[in-house]
Amino acid sequence: MGAVHSAVDDVADQLAELGLSVDMVHRILARAEADARSCTPNHPVNAEGWFRWANSVCYLREELMPAGWARARSLNFELVVQPGGMVAIAVTAGDEATGCPDVQPRTGNPKGAMTVAAVVANVAQPPQPLFEVEEFRRRTWFLLYYRDEREIRAELALPDNVSPGGYIDSWSERIVIPPYPLDERLPVGPQSALAIDGADAAGAISVPVRRRER
Repeated sequence: MGAVHSAVDDVADQLAELGLSVDMVHRILARAEADARSCTPNHPVNAEGWFRWANSVCYLREELMPAGWARARSLNFELVVQPGGMVAIAVTAGDEATGCPDVQPRTGNPKGAMTVAAVVANVAQPPQPLFEVEEFRRRTWFLLYYRDEREIRAELALPDNVSPGGYIDSWSERIVIPPYPLDERLPVGPQSALAIDGADAAGAISVPVRRRER
């Protein structure tokens, strides 16, 4: 198991080095949760999970792009890329070990060739000739999330292995985010959008969300 950061101050410092914060990650999780709960029995059976993932990607980009990050994609591998182009973040669901410092998580589903290439590039030190293309030379972190009935757990993790079945199952570094309790009120927009024409962010609209019966 690689380095695991779970102490509150350590997590804050590690996230700050990447331009993120715990509050930012919680906003992303909360907004995606509200979107997922908008699904009804008339939606396709996999809509809730797809909405959660797709909108998490969107909201991560909305949070980071004002700071100069850029969206990128290669064959449906969706990323947001740090200024300079050598650090990127992808988003994926994880398994129940996500956000648990003492247990190694894996992705909730198998990954495709572009994700595998990104993981191999993470491991290649220094970059090999195969990875002269910039997108295969950068370090790609993954924002993993897992929802149960009480909370959403998440971490920012740097993968270093893909199993024969296509699951990312090993991480050289993990930054474990404090869980987001599902009893909290879920904001409808990012912090940067809360103040309009100088209005106080404390007066922003929020959406009370109850646990949905399963």
